Amino acid sequence: MDRARAPSHSGARDTRVPEPFWQNKVTSDPARYERNSLIYQTYPQLATGAPTMGWVRAAAMAIARVQDPAFMAALKVPVLLIAAGADTVVSNYAIEAYAHRLRVGSMLTIHGARHELLQEADLFREQLLGAFDAFIPGSDAPAV
Repeated sequence: MDRARAPSHSGARDTRVPEPFWQNKVTSDPARYERNSLIYQTYPQLATGAPTMGWVRAAAMAIARVQDPAFMAALKVPVLLIAAGADTVVSNYAIEAYAHRLRVGSMLTIHGARHELLQEADLFREQLLGAFDAFIPGSDAPAV
């Protein structure tokens, strides 16, 4: 397994090194950000480092595969892509362009939200969870 790290200019964040809340690109929720930072400080083995070159290679291969028109045409299961409107980590334009090329795909943008939607402020997180519940058949069934 390749353990060489991607160059620091790759834009990847090493979560083992805390950064001030105001510099983070992943959430607008200070409480969730602080909770995650404390988890990483207490249990550093749970934090992620910069991606390895092997990870970058695997990601590039996966991107190439899902961009293949034959792969996209073969999708039969409905796909919901949910984008964070204020994401500065990934391209919303690329997500939107991909969604438009899918026969069974649709896209929802949660305006104002940052990258990690499940770690976002409740205003944004609730929109994500509501969209998920509406998209998944039977998700409104009572818990057993």
